[in-house]
Amino acid sequence: MNEYLIEHKIKTLSQLSEPFDYKGFNFRHWDFNYRDGWLGDAWVARKLIIAESATEAINRFRKELIPIVDCIAFVSQCYTTVELESFMILRKNDNPQIIFFLRHAYESKGVPLHFNDEEKSALESLDKFKKKHVFRYLRESTNSSTFYTRLAMLVAALEGIAGQILIKGKKFTNKEYIKEEIVKDDNLFQKIFAYGEGIRPQLFHGCEVDLGPDDVNYAREIYKKIVRFFNNRFKAKIKVDVRNPQRTPFGNYRGGNVYLESKHKENNINLKNVIEIFERAFGYYDKRDREIFDKFFSIIKMPKNY
Repeated sequence: MNEYLIEHKIKTLSQLSEPFDYKGFNFRHWDFNYRDGWLGDAWVARKLIIAESATEAINRFRKELIPIVDCIAFVSQCYTTVELESFMILRKNDNPQIIFFLRHAYESKGVPLHFNDEEKSALESLDKFKKKHVFRYLRESTNSSTFYTRLAMLVAALEGIAGQILIKGKKFTNKEYIKEEIVKDDNLFQKIFAYGEGIRPQLFHGCEVDLGPDDVNYAREIYKKIVRFFNNRFKAKIKVDVRNPQRTPFGNYRGGNVYLESKHKENNINLKNVIEIFERAFGYYDKRDREIFDKFFSIIKMPKNY
């Protein structure tokens, strides 16, 4: 077994004055001093994990961290996100070269899409659809920068399109219409609406949502089905080959994975310093400074059995 020190960035508007420990994690603000105050609009979560591999370690770390961050967001009453943020993994044992893994991520600007004659024609075609409130749910899903909010609004849009049916004096969602006219995919329909176990009942009944091991982006799949429905039923001709549709100016991340070796062989590496040096060298300033990176680190191939 190995011992891994993991540090993970949490982006938040909550300002943490003093570091604190909770459930084995240490939380601290990204940067703070009494002259400038709180800097970085972020925290760092830190914990030692005993595991056989770095992959096992980060999976356990995030599985434990994310529910805590959910609670932090509620208690702080602030925007808080963690899933797509940067992290580093440093093996503390049998690592004389001081090699560590860095997942570097940064938020980028949203990329626009053109609104031309084809889009104007699509807009006119939607006049034939009378349930205009559905487009509020679709707009909210597009405006959302987080997965579960987008997913919830898309499920609401599905039900809004289908409407309700009256059975023995009671109103029910017209699931048959969703299945046969919109989704047209038995497996996807069951994943969303299966009694007690589908995404829809889990999401709206306050249960833990089980998306399964298949790594399917269900929000994107549902959105595609809705677009195709309007194209087929109302001749909307909304583009279905758009890359990353439902674009927003927020929550867009770019990044990559890299293994680094410390040239100074110091074991007190921390995420904040690594990220700041990495960004100065490779990214996101008007003037890049590769020399400062080369002074401290080397980029290496993935080591075996890390």
